[in-house]
Amino acid sequence: MSSENKKVGNRLYFMNDKSIRDGLIAQRVKPEHLISFLSKKGIYVAQDSTKPMLMDMVQTMRFDYFDYLYLSSLLENPDRRDNQATTELPAKFTAPKISTALTSLTSKLESEEVGLSYKVSGKKVIVEANYVDTDYSKAPMRQRTPKKDVIEIDFSAPEDTSIMHPATEMGKKLKDMVIEEMNKQLPASVEPIEIDFEHHPHELRTEFFTKLLDVFDYKMYDVVNVSVRDSNGDDEDSDVTSELRNAALSGKKLLTSSFYQSLAGDHYNIYKMSWKVRKAVTIKVDPEDDSKDIFSSDMSDSFTIEAKFDDKEKSKGFSYKVKAVHRYNSSKGTLNVTTGKLDKHEVEELSKLLFKAATEAYLELTSDKGKE
Repeated sequence: MSSENKKVGNRLYFMNDKSIRDGLIAQRVKPEHLISFLSKKGIYVAQDSTKPMLMDMVQTMRFDYFDYLYLSSLLENPDRRDNQATTELPAKFTAPKISTALTSLTSKLESEEVGLSYKVSGKKVIVEANYVDTDYSKAPMRQRTPKKDVIEIDFSAPEDTSIMHPATEMGKKLKDMVIEEMNKQLPASVEPIEIDFEHHPHELRTEFFTKLLDVFDYKMYDVVNVSVRDSNGDDEDSDVTSELRNAALSGKKLLTSSFYQSLAGDHYNIYKMSWKVRKAVTIKVDPEDDSKDIFSSDMSDSFTIEAKFDDKEKSKGFSYKVKAVHRYNSSKGTLNVTTGKLDKHEVEELSKLLFKAATEAYLELTSDKGKE
């Protein structure tokens, strides 16, 4: 492979006049961008030239691939925060073994135009993958989204290693490739542990989600949305959210409520749920009397969590996301109406607790139950 081919990869490029014009008329393309584009081709125009005039000039020119890259970069979609997923490997790894695996993977990904880098930090390895996600269903100049996927490999546990990754197509592909290379560092390959209800009764899938309403010290505050489907693949979520919210907030036992029982009887199961939690903390009522301390979540921030099965038909591909936070306003004694900025440490702590709760619930529900 030539050095030029390694640099730009294999390309099949074509863009017609309509595609070019559709891109140029976008508001994000400013006159100064077009002036710069023309000047690089040796064409100099007045700085106060209007955009329509500049567009007429640009459209008469022959576009090559690098012209496409420049103009489409002005219209690139922002990289949004994706849902996360975690996979566990039942094996102990060391930093050198993980580094060897990632070094091998780095060279393999070059041909796919994915830049991989990593660093060891304590008992973790932070892997960063940079690439461009191309959505061919969009207009040619709006297809590109620069992505930075972060994969965290935690080998602090004595008997297993966890791999947290984005729950995207590329994130899952990278995770699988990382596991393949890490398995090569072991005397015998191990199977990853993942939450998968494909071959388990449908009622367990719903019970699994209800077990996540309280995430250890993070107590359920509200149910935002619940999506369910039946065994025929039909979706239904209009009445489910309010019914489950009422049952949960009223203190009723969800699993014994009549509506919950009707879900199981009609072969419906939850595949996606959003809810709010608040962390229960010790509140000092009397600084000199510990016996009056209250363990409550009434003065804590509210976090919105989403959990779902990416493959809702088979109830597999469990992923999750800390979506938003409403800060507690101590001066008003209430939660702020508007959302605040999520702190990285808060997201990391809650994400790990959520996955731990999900893993424990999955093992509890499937260890002694039959399969469909």
